[in-house]
Amino acid sequence: MRVVVDAGRNVLRLLIPRDDAVATTGSNAAAGAPTVGPRTAILDVGEAGRLLGLEIGDDPAEGEPWYLDLEDAPGSLLRSVPVTVEVASDRSGQPVWVDLPRRGDGYELTFPIGNQCWVRPRRRPA
Repeated sequence: MRVVVDAGRNVLRLLIPRDDAVATTGSNAAAGAPTVGPRTAILDVGEAGRLLGLEIGDDPAEGEPWYLDLEDAPGSLLRSVPVTVEVASDRSGQPVWVDLPRRGDGYELTFPIGNQCWVRPRRRPA
């Protein structure tokens, strides 16, 4: 999954990987413009504000929930918070992208900084 930072709107756009022409070419002419709407979700936040995952469809009225796993770090879940996201779906109802606010009530994501692996060079003994 690719994540794009929209600094102007202070959101993260999570691009859903797909096999069709919309995902590979970036063109949506053949598939039609996506339908965009708000959805309820549960955001999983890890240490240092890392984005771990997002469960879309917390409300049963929105259909079957689905999970976007962004980082495999089972021991570092700090909290799960309810959020409202924007989901774009193609004509068949398949998700194309999800817009997630970087800051909200009870959370702040530091992506991309919090999701980077900081490797400190090891000192060699003298």
